[in-house]
Amino acid sequence: MVFATEKDCPDLLARLGEESWTASQKHKKKYAYSMVSWVKNRIVTAETCGDMLLLRVSAVLKSCNKDRIEGIMEKVSLREDGEYQYSCRELMSFFLVEITAYLPLDFEQQQAEIDLLFERLDNLLKMAGN
Repeated sequence: MVFATEKDCPDLLARLGEESWTASQKHKKKYAYSMVSWVKNRIVTAETCGDMLLLRVSAVLKSCNKDRIEGIMEKVSLREDGEYQYSCRELMSFFLVEITAYLPLDFEQQQAEIDLLFERLDNLLKMAGN
């Protein structure tokens, strides 16, 4: 696996920001909020989704064994209770590996949840790298 750096993908970051803003506008109740940022070699997305807050952490890969990653993600998601959503997709010549959680808007442990998303994604990528 070869990870992309922030310098490799400014257009991707802009595109994800546009996607996030559009989605938050589409699902807004009282207000829309959208944030996409590069944090610790990952992309973190936070956006309103109706009465919920979507938090997503994405790894951006320049090259990888896509079939292996998709297989591992499928196995992991089948073992989960549905609290987290695992996905991967190709976008602008990059392969994104993502984990998403939906939380109440007033959830006060957002940073702890983001840290947990980072940890879960890193564990998944370690499994894919072996």
